[in-house]
Amino acid sequence: MGVKTENMKETKNPKVPPQKKDVPGVFSRSIFWWMFPLFYNGYRRDLEEYDLVPAKHQYDSKIVGDTLERALIKSFGWSFLPGGLLQLIYVSLRTATPLLFGQLLQFWSAESTMPRETAMYYAISMILANWLAAYMNHHGNLYCQHNAALGETTAGKVVNLLSNDLQRFDMAFVFLHFVWIIPLQLTAVCYLGYLQAGYAALIGLAALIDITA
Repeated sequence: MGVKTENMKETKNPKVPPQKKDVPGVFSRSIFWWMFPLFYNGYRRDLEEYDLVPAKHQYDSKIVGDTLERALIKSFGWSFLPGGLLQLIYVSLRTATPLLFGQLLQFWSAESTMPRETAMYYAISMILANWLAAYMNHHGNLYCQHNAALGETTAGKVVNLLSNDLQRFDMAFVFLHFVWIIPLQLTAVCYLGYLQAGYAALIGLAALIDITA
């Protein structure tokens, strides 16, 4: 059916026998006839590695992946960076909240000499930190919706977009920033834990990292 064959080099894996690479003709490509032998083998038995036609060198994941990565960075790098900075501020606020709460609890201890105004500052700081953290985590969903687009569609489509479709992309890009945020956060937490509890905090963090690694 217009199919030519040419010999392939034997693979490095001795368990995989040498195979032939199918080069489909125009008619075979148009009706996917070149896939029928693979489907037939899969119907008769479980497919093995040597049943699959090896990809060309230009389609290797190393080449294609690096090309895609460079294209994504070139196209969306500068628009992607501000989200990472906002995420860094969000993580910093969430890390500072328990520290502020710990300082606020000292106001009610029996031997506390903390002025009432200082305790109020800690309480207000906690409220602002939680409000800013919530705002930075959710404001993008509404900010990305252009007013003109909202006026041209129904309310049901907007709700579906905000609750389902947009969240899949939004959360994926948010968590991607944790690749470089987590090392910074871990360093800050280790330092703050050392100031509060000394080497005992570092031992606890090391045990936690060992368990989760």
